[in-house]
Order: sequence, then C-alpha cells, then structure tokens
Amino acid sequence: MRNFRINLGLNNNPKTLEQIEKHCFNALGKHINLEVKVSKYNNKRELTLIVYGKTKVNYQRFLYFIDLLNTHCTQECIAFTYNNEFKDLVYNVEYKGQKQLFNENYFI
Repeated sequence: MRNFRINLGLNNNPKTLEQIEKHCFNALGKHINLEVKVSKYNNKRELTLIVYGKTKVNYQRFLYFIDLLNTHCTQECIAFTYNNEFKDLVYNVEYKGQKQLFNENYFI
C-alpha cells in the first residue's frame, strides 16, 4: 500500500463532496479519509478538501486520477504527495496561465 495526500480546492468546484468522495473511493480504494480545511489560493480564502490515506494504485494510475479530478472538478491545479517520494502540483491541461512549482508551505 502506498500513502498519498491530495489538496483539492472547493471554490468554483461544481462537484459535491459526496460526488468527489465517490470518485476517490472508486479510483483509490476504501482506505482513505477526507477533511475540509480553510486555506488560501492566489491570496484568497478557499475551502480545501484534503484526501489522504493508503492505496494500491500505482503512480501512473494515481496521476491519471489527478488529471481526471482536474477536469471534472474544474481545477487550475491539484497539489499532491504520493508514497513519500513524489510531491507535485499538476495543472489542468486547459490551464493557460502562469504555473508554479509545488510549495510545501501551501500544502495542507
């Protein structure tokens, strides 16, 4: 099992928490937890869904799931950690703005 953590912004997100939870359980398995916390994105207050736990999903399938979340949840980007090896900020393929690198200071 590999551990992971995802930060998913909820502002302007068309999916309900129940829909996102279902997507996460279907893609990553049942060994996950979800919490909502207050954070900041582009200097604005934002509710952020923290999805974390353990999964049997390999890194390629995990990245594919992050891409799907970006699209379905209309995110500019999603920050994540995977198996204490990978930390990244993955942008939606439609995003055309300036991109940033993963920053531990902003990761919840």
